Amino acid sequence: MRIIGYFRTSTVHKEKSVRLRKTCFTKMLIEANEIDPKDFQRWVFYPGMGFNSPDKWWGDLGRRDFPHEGVDFCLYENLSGKTLQIGHQTRIPAIHDGVVKHIFPDYLGQAVVFEHATTNNEKSKIISIYAHTIPVKHIMAGVFVKQGDIIATIADTCRSKAPILPHLHYTLCQASVDIDYGRFVWNDMRNPGKVILLNPLGVIDWPYQGMETR
Repeated sequence: MRIIGYFRTSTVHKEKSVRLRKTCFTKMLIEANEIDPKDFQRWVFYPGMGFNSPDKWWGDLGRRDFPHEGVDFCLYENLSGKTLQIGHQTRIPAIHDGVVKHIFPDYLGQAVVFEHATTNNEKSKIISIYAHTIPVKHIMAGVFVKQGDIIATIADTCRSKAPILPHLHYTLCQASVDIDYGRFVWNDMRNPGKVILLNPLGVIDWPYQGMETR
């Protein structure tokens, strides 16, 4: 997969091409939260925030129990080079059209599972998971959502056991056709028999930079 930007990942998960088109996720997030687009220069990812990372970016900064299943959107750099955070209550737009298939509690909030139409005839499904969120009221299993619709806000993490900044965890994966959404939980993202994880940065629209140090 071609990765645009400056981000480096490990190779724990097998890389596969993303079949979804490029998204305007960041542009939509900027508009939904009334951020000055001229002041949002690039996403910033500390070590541990990226796909496949074996490390934590919170707490003791040690090793994760499993490689990171997605990307954590939290920090961005403004025009003057200052690093800012999007914070809790940030409104989250849907990255692509899709159908809500399941919502389940995660470590910091709720995770919303979407199934997307693909651009080919593969015998598998493309799904995405928006985690550590508070879904808006109308988001429930069976609802069709258009790209750009607000699906959730980022959850407040102030009461979490491990001090961690509010953030959106986003997972993109290719799932088997017989996946049981009703029983889907976090550990299913780590089961290669059910899903093949994809690097979400393959469909994200905005410049980004992976920082070597915090």
